[in-house]
Formats: sequence, structure tokens, C-alpha cells
Amino acid sequence: MPNIHRRGGRDRNYGDRDNRGGGGGGSRDKDYINNAEMGGTAKRVWFKGGQHRDNRAVLSQAILQRRILIDDGDIDMMSGGRDGGGGSGRHNNNNNNRSRGFRRQNFSGRNRNNNGGGFSGPPPKRFLEESFTGWYKARVVGDVPFDKDETVSLLSRHIGLQFIAYSFQKVNNEVTFYLETRNVAEKLNDTDRKITLPDGHKMRLFVKPISCPVDMTDELRENIKLVMAKRYRADTKALDLKKFHSDPDFLTKELLVPLMKPNVLNAVVQTICKNIPDIVAIDLSENRLSSLDQLKPLIEKAAVLQILHLHKNSIRHERQLDALQGLGIVELMLEDNPVCNKLKDKTAYVREVRKRFPNVIRLDNETLPPPITFDIENDTRLKPSLGSYTCNPEGALVVSQFIELYYTIFDSDDRQPLINAYHEKAQFSFTCSPGMGSYLSDNRNLFLIGNNDTRLKLLKTGPANIVSFLSSIVKTQHDPASFCVDLTLYTPQLLALSISGVFREVNKKVPMRSFNRSLVIVPSGTGYCIINDMLFFTSANPDQISEAFKVIANPPVVAAPPAPAPVVVSPVIPTPTLINQPTLQVQEQMVSMLSLQTGMNIPYSKKCMEENQWDFNRALFAFNECNKTGSIPADAFIK
Repeated sequence: MPNIHRRGGRDRNYGDRDNRGGGGGGSRDKDYINNAEMGGTAKRVWFKGGQHRDNRAVLSQAILQRRILIDDGDIDMMSGGRDGGGGSGRHNNNNNNRSRGFRRQNFSGRNRNNNGGGFSGPPPKRFLEESFTGWYKARVVGDVPFDKDETVSLLSRHIGLQFIAYSFQKVNNEVTFYLETRNVAEKLNDTDRKITLPDGHKMRLFVKPISCPVDMTDELRENIKLVMAKRYRADTKALDLKKFHSDPDFLTKELLVPLMKPNVLNAVVQTICKNIPDIVAIDLSENRLSSLDQLKPLIEKAAVLQILHLHKNSIRHERQLDALQGLGIVELMLEDNPVCNKLKDKTAYVREVRKRFPNVIRLDNETLPPPITFDIENDTRLKPSLGSYTCNPEGALVVSQFIELYYTIFDSDDRQPLINAYHEKAQFSFTCSPGMGSYLSDNRNLFLIGNNDTRLKLLKTGPANIVSFLSSIVKTQHDPASFCVDLTLYTPQLLALSISGVFREVNKKVPMRSFNRSLVIVPSGTGYCIINDMLFFTSANPDQISEAFKVIANPPVVAAPPAPAPVVVSPVIPTPTLINQPTLQVQEQMVSMLSLQTGMNIPYSKKCMEENQWDFNRALFAFNECNKTGSIPADAFIK
């Protein structure tokens, strides 16, 4: 019968040895264990890389090794998780071992001793998971007859690296301490059973990653304050918290105080805010900080902070700097953080930093170019806004007359005469906001209408189609006093303007409406006509409703009106002397336009223009200022 070989072993002739491992697949470890414990004889199976072991003492030793438990229930992997290290039979604990982060060991490369009773050479290297906090806990089990210095010196000589053992504790037959370097933790983790103690036993040493818990007691809080006071320089108002946990005072008292823990950092910030609010510089480097949220109180309590060192920490994203946005930082150290590797482009790096700290002039020990800003004095104030704008007085006269005539017809019972107001190739489009009822069917909102045919259908072309649509709108009444007209372009061939205001629908109990209209007007014969018209309707806001139709709809009744009072011009603006007096015809047009836009009657409008030296914009500004203070007499609005 052919021999059975595991994992691709080559065919050999082993005489009359029985190589069948039961069921053709090889006995599992539990078969060896049961046979060894019951005194029976286990079936023998050839494994890759060596001969089988039938020594009962070796099996017993494997059983004992597998039953040794280390910290938090982790299984000692000295036996490699297999009988004899490298057999193909699996143990029931293998899956558990993988879930704890242990790697499956392969012992096929190790040599057997001459007696065939075991492996020679060093034991397999353990796998140590990486700590997300950067901290590891080491535990030495057994009677270690050394103090802290002797134990650390012994381990340092063995691994060839110097290290600091934080919070060294020795209780009964167990020693524990903490490490902050992964390289040291890996080497110590592989030191188990490699150091012989004076009593002849091998030192058992286990290392695992931890979250580094810290219990913030009153005693610990006081120790933190003492260390901070020692590290504070009153002459420069600077606090050195670099590698805070490694301070000799903490090491002497065997205190573990990692600044990366939120409760520790919070205690430090509270101490700063309470005792040194005028601090100028803080060095927080080399503390494994991954979050800066605990530093937020410094924005209000340490407002003069200008220098901040955060290099060699664990800041991964630029958004984490938002916690400090608002501080007037002028010098920042951020190098050797993961965020620096993410922002490899220097321009983007500087931009992201200045987005949070616009006053930074020194970053990572390099002087930055000055930021691009507007050279504006702090006390600069914008000019007050005007109700309307006209780029040219002559164009203003044309627009005034055109608007007055247009809306007089629009608010009449018959809108057909408006056909003469449109060019033969004119185009008109209408849009409205949601909730406008019957207007929605003609709403040409390009964001809502993606079909080109529908868009073209809703575009009105030619005077007849445009006026037909305007006539379908219910009868309206506009408030001329609410009109705001902006004439942005005036040439002999073209006028571009926008007009906004409020209106109400006659004989309908609906909320007051607001409108905005953009018009392009061109000369036509002896007059002007519209070549492009875009009209928008929406509901009026509360301010517009409260101010609408106050003057015209309900004019004050005065029994004996007093003599007209002059319109006072704001004393802030000096009245210049007009060198070129406009012609009488131009003056009449300007008075009519002012009357239309202000709602004042002709005499008061003329008086306002005269007192402002026939400067239309100044007259309109003077009216708005006086209207705000209520200094315009009521009879100025009686027509």
C-alpha cells in the first residue's frame, strides 16, 4: 500500500511503517493528546520536513505548553499551535489564536536534535499587533529577584536597545511596566524564555498593545500642576509640554501621564486657562496627539496665544486643526504628522493652514510669504446704498418716461396699446417662485424644464404673442414708490435696465406680489421699444408689504396745508456748484423722473432738484435720507 505524505511530500519507501493517519487525512492533534493522556499509542503520520515523534514525553510537553495562559487569556504560542511545531493536524484553538492576532507558525525550517526528541535552535518569533495608541504593556511572570534598574538593564542588554519602563510595578511574582516604542515592544515580546534567572528558570515575558487607561485622581492632578509649573517660563510666557509623560518627576513616582489621553490633556488645558491665561507659546510636540478638541477652551481663555508647536504627533487630517480656528497663531510647527504626508504639495499645505490661521508667518521653521490681502483700513465704511442707479442722466430721463407710460397702460383695463412698446423681433419669458398658483403653468424655469420643445413653447416671440400673454394676467396695481430702477448701460443704440417693486392683484384676496424685470430697450423711429423682456413674480416679503401703498393709497388729509418746506440735503455731502445748467426741457424730464421714483408731486420734485443743483442722483439720495427721518412734509405726496 502506498505511503501517505502530507503537503506534497515526495514518495518514499518506509518499510512496514503504518503511515495512514486515520481516514486518509492524518490524525488531528486531539488524537495524539487523547492517546498520550490515556496511555495509548497514537497513529503515526509523516509531516513535511522531518520524521515523526513517538516520544510520549514530547507529547506531554506539547500538551503542557498549549495549556499555559498569558495575560488576558492569550495562549502562549511557544508550541506553535501544533504538536511538534509544524504538523498538519489542526487544534481547536487555532481559530481563536488567529482572532487574537497570532500568526500561524511554520516550524519546518528548524532542525531536530540528534536524539530525535525535539527541535534545536531558537523558538519561533511571536507576532505583536500594532497599538493604535502607540503604547504597550509588558508583563514578567515568575520570581524575578531584581529591582527596576536591574530588570531594565538586563532586558536592554539582551535586546540591544535602551528603553524607559513607565509605571514599573512589582506585585508578588509579577512585574508590569509600559512601553512607548513598537521596536522595543517587538524585541521584548520575542525575549520570552531566552533569559535564564539565577534560580535556573527561564524568564517568562509577554507584551501586548493597550489603550493606556489613566485614572484622573486629585493626587495625579496635583502632580500634573507641579510638573507644568516647573516647565513654565514666566519671562517668555512659554510652556514646554514636549514629551510630557517622560518627565523625571513622573518617572520617579512611577506615574503614567500620557498627554494623548483626553482627561490628561483636559486637565492641562484647565490649568492653563485658570493660571496662565496670558500664555504666548505652548510646545505640545512628541505626545502622540491625534485629537485637538480638548484645546478649544484656549480660543477664549488664552486669546494671546501666538506660538504653537505640534510636530511629531498623530494629527491625520487638516480638519483636526479646526478646533483651534480663531487663535491668532503666527508661528506653527506641524511637521512629522501624518497630515503632512497627505498634503505633499507645499502650496496646498500652506493654503490649508492659512485657512485656519490667516496670521501665520512662520510654518515648520520656514518664513512664509506675506498673505495676499486687501489694503483697506479698519475704519473704512461702505457708502450707503441708493434706491436706484443711473449710469447716465440722459438715459435716466428716457427710462423715467418709458416706465411711467408702460405701467400706466399695464395697470389700465386694456393692455393692448403695449403692442407698440415691443420690437417686432422682441422676446419675452416669464418665471415665478413656487406657490404662485395660476402663474405656474407659464413658468419657464430652465432648472425645472429640461425639454427643449417645452422651453421653446413658453418663450413668447413677437409683439402680438407677448401682449396676448400680458393681457391674460389679472388686473394689477403697482406701487410707483416701491420701484427700484437700475440703468446699467446707456448708449445711443441700447439701454439695459432692471426694475423691481411690488403690486397687488385688483379684486383678488391674495398676498401682495413682488416683481423683478430685466429690459433691453432700443431706439425705434422717434421713440423706444423693448427687444428683450424677462419678468419674474414672487410673494412680497413682510417689509415690502408694510411699506407698500402707504403714501399713494392713503394720503394724509390736511385742512390747511402749510407752506412747502424745503427738502433738506444730508449735511455729510457738500452741494457742488453746477457749472452747466441743463436746458429747460431736460429739467422737466428730470423732475418727472424724480416724481415717478419718489412719489412726490411735481412742485416738490422740482424744488428737490433745484436745491441739489439739478444733480439727479444727489436729489434722489437726499430724498431717501429725508424720507428715513420723516422730515418730508405730508403735502409733498398729494397730487
